[in-house]
Formats: sequence, structure tokens, C-alpha cells
Amino acid sequence: MTAFTSTVNTCVLVVAHIGTDGSKQTWEGTQRPVASSALREVPEVKQAVRVTQNHNVSLFTYGDKTFTEDQCAYADAAFFTLFDFNLVKGSENSFP
Repeated sequence: MTAFTSTVNTCVLVVAHIGTDGSKQTWEGTQRPVASSALREVPEVKQAVRVTQNHNVSLFTYGDKTFTEDQCAYADAAFFTLFDFNLVKGSENSFP
């Protein structure tokens, strides 16, 4: 993660421990409301970003073009302020 962002020392990945005894699992993520609750209730949390991977094919339309993508993820707009990496193409300002 150090190559990904200079904020590595202040970032935390929140995981979920699900199940009991023999069925216990650790998920690299939590339910979506955790980010909103943490921002509201934990003073040390300054920003939160939710990233959701789409495990199916997504259909996109831009102008008159339609295309599919089978490897994509959706993220909160704060993604571009929390992580300070350089984009290969385009600008973070072009995202709503």
C-alpha cells in the first residue's frame, strides 16, 4: 500500500469477523453503513471510503456509446482525496 498512497500511515482497512467456532471467516470489508457510522461516531475518523467490487459484468453507457466491463469496482468520491496516486489517464475531477 505504500506505493499506492503517501497516507499509508493514517489509513486503516476495516475487516469483519463473521460466524462462530468452525464457521468463522474474516472478510476484507464490512457492511456499507460502517463508514457512515464511523464518520459520525468516531472522532479519529476523518475520511471513509467504501469500495465495492462488481463480481458480474457491468453495462455502461457514455453519450451514445455502450460497453461492458467485467472487472470493475465502485467507490465513494472521497477515494480521490484519501488516496493520492497518479492516474494513468484522465483526471479525478472528471468523476461526479
